[in-house]
Amino acid sequence: MCAVTRAGYWTEFEIKLTRQDFLKDKAKDRKVYDRDDIGLIKVIENKHELLTSTDRGPARFYYAVKDGVADTKDIPTWAGLLVFKWERYDERDDGRWVVSEVKKAGLRHRRKDEGLINQMYRAAWYRGIGKLL
Repeated sequence: MCAVTRAGYWTEFEIKLTRQDFLKDKAKDRKVYDRDDIGLIKVIENKHELLTSTDRGPARFYYAVKDGVADTKDIPTWAGLLVFKWERYDERDDGRWVVSEVKKAGLRHRRKDEGLINQMYRAAWYRGIGKLL
């Protein structure tokens, strides 16, 4: 999930439902196709390495997890942590989900990527928002 601030910076929220899913995220690679002098080439990139060493990607990054899935010691320095916990009103199991910002995500960079933000808006429109209107 992504959010864009009024200032034009974007924040990414990576939702992890299980501890196993959270731990596997460190090894997540993706294929990117790029052009070089010869033509189109496939490049394998690791998400954690990119977020650690480049200014590509979101200005802020958060993991959003259910209580018990991750702890602050598990979170990389460039990421923040939001924890969702079910709070009961009474014995009937009536309640609500409460979110806590356990670790604030630092600002990774001050680059505004208007082209990418426009792509996100366009994708959101065609994937569903436009169908609701």
